[in-house]
Amino acid sequence: AQTIQHLFGITRAEAKLTEMLVAGMTIEEAAMELEISKHTARQQLKSIFEKTGTNRQSLLIKLVMSTPIWLSART
Repeated sequence: AQTIQHLFGITRAEAKLTEMLVAGMTIEEAAMELEISKHTARQQLKSIFEKTGTNRQSLLIKLVMSTPIWLSART
């Protein structure tokens, strides 16, 4: 999560949410895991979209998974 945080200029909480979404969780599942409300998770996701220039979860996931740091960490 720390790498995602620094790479995209998002908060630690936003980075944790992003990591969970990239791992395949739904926004509802991630909210439960993070012990936050669905509303808070959606607000964080909205902020992530603004900071990353994306507007859909699928685009955010594609962006994260296409970064060299992510690719090298997974190989």
